[in-house]
Amino acid sequence: MRQPGLFDVASIAVPSRRGSRSSAEGAAAAAPHAGRQALRLLRALQYGDFTREQLCRATGIPQRAACGRLREMEVPDRYAPALLGAAPLVIKAGRRKAASGVRVAVYRITDAGRRALAAGKIPRRPRR
Repeated sequence: MRQPGLFDVASIAVPSRRGSRSSAEGAAAAAPHAGRQALRLLRALQYGDFTREQLCRATGIPQRAACGRLREMEVPDRYAPALLGAAPLVIKAGRRKAASGVRVAVYRITDAGRRALAAGKIPRRPRR
């Protein structure tokens, strides 16, 4: 029997606000996509440091989803059930100007993120 991988759908439990039905419904709807999104973000970050806006453009992941996945990978202790890791997979490496002219965070993959990427498996969708 194979252990669930870091990015397998079964291992992802997207956090939601306690007591909020709409937040719980949103988290349940996002859960099947969270592992694949995290993997796509990490794959992009292995080529350099990027802002969230650049990552969204490169991966096609919506801003609202990328924000959640990056936060889960940045603060794994707070979101322990979301991505099974103790060390941060990404860090904020500084700030730079975005297209809007505002200075925004730049994300960088950590050594733990590189190890997770090397060990990660992309969950396959069942064929119809």
